[in-house]
Amino acid sequence: MRDTVVNSNKYYSKAPGFVVTINGTDFANGNVYKTHDFPPRSLPADVKVVFMFGNPMNAAVSSFKAFAGPGRQHYVHAHSPFADEHENLFERDVLLMEKQFRAWMQPHEFKFCAVRYEALGDNSVRDQLAQFLNCEMRFPEFQERESSWLNHERRPELERTYGRLAEDMESFPAITVFPAKEAPGGDLQVEMNPTG
Repeated sequence: MRDTVVNSNKYYSKAPGFVVTINGTDFANGNVYKTHDFPPRSLPADVKVVFMFGNPMNAAVSSFKAFAGPGRQHYVHAHSPFADEHENLFERDVLLMEKQFRAWMQPHEFKFCAVRYEALGDNSVRDQLAQFLNCEMRFPEFQERESSWLNHERRPELERTYGRLAEDMESFPAITVFPAKEAPGGDLQVEMNPTG
């Protein structure tokens, strides 16, 4: 997503590094950042956030291969204390994907957009995302994840561990714009599109 925004618009550039913790980050105008952090308490009014979520079983298969080596920096990025339990990724949500999804998928003190990865091939989702970001976007051809849980040898474990979360994610709209929380007593309206 970050590369799509940067490659589509001359006004944006890729921020250096990876944002581990959003709270306290000094955001520079025109930069596009990447993080796996949980929602911050607040954000400057000009910062736009896109929370991307996708099938957790595919994410687990992909993560198992990608983060099997030493260091396992992704656990630090995901704020998970379970790097030493990487081998248990199919039996237990050691990357805290459910906790992160539930934390994000509700109104916060800032406006943000939530998009399902598997829906990025849908032109209406792409159009709504570009509208939310208020910028032209030229998307590359959508590519399915290389890692699939469907034919994975540990499919039963994946379904037990992540099946309910996958169903919850699938039941959510393909793209949702959450407005900033209203002051107590105010009305809150969430914009949802059932595409996907």
